[in-house]
Amino acid sequence: MLDEAGYARILQIFDSAHGPSSFVEPRITSNLRTALKDYQLLALSMMFEKENGIIEGASFPSLWQVRDFSGGKRYYNVITRPFEDNGTKLHQGGLLADDMGLGKTLTVLALIASSATSCNSKCLRADDQDRRQVSLVVAPKTAIPVWEE
Repeated sequence: MLDEAGYARILQIFDSAHGPSSFVEPRITSNLRTALKDYQLLALSMMFEKENGIIEGASFPSLWQVRDFSGGKRYYNVITRPFEDNGTKLHQGGLLADDMGLGKTLTVLALIASSATSCNSKCLRADDQDRRQVSLVVAPKTAIPVWEE
């Protein structure tokens, strides 16, 4: 439970989350036959950045900040305020939520398909057996036939 100040702080973070004026256009798999619109490419670029845990030099706002701490780096969460010593656990994906009808379905399909296509031996190394490429999609049942099409 958040108090009123904590709730206001979270709303302020969400209200300040604007995309960059320029960004690196993501590499999209050739398996996707539908062209993405500019704002879908922007969303896809943001999702790739979040999925890959890019914090330093990120093009999009992050809930994590890098702080110097006794000659080393620590990662600070701007909402919950804990510190993490190791940034490798911070790439847990992003959240794509915009107005209805703007193509979230297509954008997420492009993310999943492109991630699966680019995934090779680096996705599951012998020394990192717990790291697997996964995506959680929450969607109405009516979206599935559209995805299949």
